[in-house]
Amino acid sequence: MSHLRAISELIQLNIEEMEKNYQSVEYKVYGDEEFAFEMGEYLTEKLLLIGYLYCHYGDPEQHQSDLWLLVNPACNETVPKTKIRQLAKDLMHISVTQRRRIIKDQDIQNDQSEAYLKDCEKLMESALDRLISCFGDKEDIDRTLFIDVMGKYFLRTYLIRTYIQLRDFENLQHLPQNPDKKTDLVRNESEHQQN
Repeated sequence: MSHLRAISELIQLNIEEMEKNYQSVEYKVYGDEEFAFEMGEYLTEKLLLIGYLYCHYGDPEQHQSDLWLLVNPACNETVPKTKIRQLAKDLMHISVTQRRRIIKDQDIQNDQSEAYLKDCEKLMESALDRLISCFGDKEDIDRTLFIDVMGKYFLRTYLIRTYIQLRDFENLQHLPQNPDKKTDLVRNESEHQQN
């Protein structure tokens, strides 16, 4: 509990309120007993992954560098492929499984979103296999190859879901950092059609 309590003010989280409401979005994210909360303790490395995905980065290169540091906090020259697989699996869990539970438990009546996320869950293992195959026969992966393989998709929750669904990333590169900004989406879409 002390790890989350130590940062709660920085992330504007009222732990007492969160723990009173097991249906809250905050509890679904931080109190996830299959992920970030185990035997009464919050797992620091999992909290860092949650923060990484939900933090706003102005610099994509810094975002990619921080992803490398999450998988390689000891700053070694290489990281075992098995560790990268676990990182990707954890990021997919945040992006898909937690999101589906939030939608389901908040009674958000959007059957299409829930079906989409369930489909993503079914495809997660094959997406992990596809990702790991991009590293080839190497068992230990250096920073350059890691960024080349993971640096496009594993930066935002919607990009991770895009990777899982095998969608075309090239068209998504033109999207704004915050896809909720519909005016930017419309402008980007019309510019893309003119080119």
